[in-house]
Amino acid sequence: MMRNMAIGLMMTAVAGMLPMGAAHARDAALTRQHHVQCLIATVTLTGSEDPDLSRNAYMASLFFAGQLFGSNPTIDLPQAVKAELPRLDAEKLETLAGECGAELAARGQQLSAVEQALAEDGGPLASPAP
Repeated sequence: MMRNMAIGLMMTAVAGMLPMGAAHARDAALTRQHHVQCLIATVTLTGSEDPDLSRNAYMASLFFAGQLFGSNPTIDLPQAVKAELPRLDAEKLETLAGECGAELAARGQQLSAVEQALAEDGGPLASPAP
């Protein structure tokens, strides 16, 4: 009786893990899709006549490419971009520019906090190197 109960509990626990695994895979695919879309949106801005916008867009494209390579080092990036292009139009790209920009701003704040932490309390950035 106890053995059957233990087996039942284990099966319930394993069954409970399956949807989480599927949800995680779905979330990862959506994140990957979002990063590909952000890469497309930022690369389109690298051709801007505004040198500041062009430079910032280039750096942003490196960030999103890094996100994609970090999650899948063997990704066929040109193929991923080609697969995503049909889902995008000018309106979606404009929306993405705001969403992706907000994500970059949040990451930038985190990097500023790291810089500040390194500069405090005698850290390596507290004083210039000799």
